[in-house]
Amino acid sequence: MYSYTIVQWLFFFYFYCFFGWCFESTYVSLKEKRLVNRGFMRGPFLPLYGSGGIMMLVVSAPFQEQAEDLRLKIKELTSGIEAGLDKLKELLTQSPEEHLEVLWAELKEKAKNKEK
Repeated sequence: MYSYTIVQWLFFFYFYCFFGWCFESTYVSLKEKRLVNRGFMRGPFLPLYGSGGIMMLVVSAPFQEQAEDLRLKIKELTSGIEAGLDKLKELLTQSPEEHLEVLWAELKEKAKNKEK
């Protein structure tokens, strides 16, 4: 299992604090149609998001080894979905006559293979 140094933990904390502040300030500013600083500290930081990010890293640490297997399974699933959608698109864009011609050709090919 990979372990982080103290400097990396501090970087993660400040990274999540800053980007949490950016997203929340942007969201509230757009909602209120004026600039709003959502931080309560001096500077662009919201420790709530830093603490949440650190907590998620700590909680997910035991599952890092399983993450690669999960990524591969998701990749296989999305590839299957993509192939299915591609086939569906192909069927929907063909005219009925073209579709019947393709099916007829496939049936002929199967019949030839059975005769052999």
